[in-house]
Amino acid sequence: RKTANVVRSVGMDLPGLPVDTHVGRLARRLDLSSETDPDKVEADLTALVAPAEWGKLSLRLILHGR
Repeated sequence: RKTANVVRSVGMDLPGLPVDTHVGRLARRLDLSSETDPDKVEADLTALVAPAEWGKLSLRLILHGR
């Protein structure tokens, strides 16, 4: 699922929200999700953010989390 979302958001410029360990951890710390399962974190984040921003949000959280 994560790889497919990376391809969608980066390679094809389509909505996709890849959730890795950094995204999941920061989503919990920022109280955007209480879930630990990446699919559930993705569902929580997609409900909060417009589809056009999914890829940008994921990349920012990944870079910040590193």
